[in-house]
Amino acid sequence: MKLTDLYDMDGFHHDVNARAPAFVRDHLVSAGLEELASVDFWDDDVRRFFVATDAGLYIGVFTPRRDIRFEPKVEGTITPWQDVRGVHVTIVSEIGDQTVVSLKIDEPEFERSSNRDRELKPLAEFGKVCLLRHGRH
Repeated sequence: MKLTDLYDMDGFHHDVNARAPAFVRDHLVSAGLEELASVDFWDDDVRRFFVATDAGLYIGVFTPRRDIRFEPKVEGTITPWQDVRGVHVTIVSEIGDQTVVSLKIDEPEFERSSNRDRELKPLAEFGKVCLLRHGRH
């Protein structure tokens, strides 16, 4: 899944905070990075983006508009693929029950499990790209 897909899923295009995926995409493009796969999660009052790019693993934070005085902000760091360590993807499916996808990355630190339909495919795709990319360097 890519950032534009996340934007389409939000469905609140008129809300500046819901346009966070588009802001992050523009942020990456301005840095010359090509997005391969991404996932996003709300953590307290900020939205975190994890983006596998052609150059490395980008971890970004979108701080939403809190009131009229503060504009939304995107900031992040990129870890080159050769510095990404310990990528583990686990998929558990039980017959007649839900599927759970788990992704753990030791460095930079990332851990997420989900059984929510909206998150399963993006998390699995993101994990796959991380597995393939970090193993090449």
